[in-house]
Amino acid sequence: MNAPPQPEPGAPGDSVYAGDPSQPSRRRPWAWIVVCTVLVLALVGLTIWALNLNSDLDQQQDATAKAQQEAADANQQVDQLSSQLDELVQSVSDAGDQLAQAGSDAKENFQGALADLANKLRALADQIKPPDAGSGSPDGTATPTEAAGTPEATATAPPADPAATATATPTETAAP
Repeated sequence: MNAPPQPEPGAPGDSVYAGDPSQPSRRRPWAWIVVCTVLVLALVGLTIWALNLNSDLDQQQDATAKAQQEAADANQQVDQLSSQLDELVQSVSDAGDQLAQAGSDAKENFQGALADLANKLRALADQIKPPDAGSGSPDGTATPTEAAGTPEATATAPPADPAATATATPTETAAP
């Protein structure tokens, strides 16, 4: 009789799989289990970090959009204030021009009134002036008197210096 054929090592009928106590048992690959567990934990940690980073990026984009909107609003307010300031400057400039024109008109009116007043004073002075001697008027030598209703003009001398009159007296000095 022939012996039954020997199965190949590692085949399903092998003693390793059959639990043959005569064969030494194989140990579990703990090193590979630890490496795979560390890789899975690293992958989970990396996923959490990526999600957190994405959340931070979304918050930063929201903050940037808000800041850009605030900047646009501020620029719009600056433009409005600038246009209001331009209008105010124009109004002040126009008011200054109107004031200068009014001053110029007032100056011309004042000069005209002053010239009219000067003309009236000359005309009044000509009416009051006594006629010249050769004018042929019968009253050519007449002078106004108090009886005529006009007061006489009197000349007054300025007061003399008291110190000057006190030293005007001659004094005698003795000769040696």
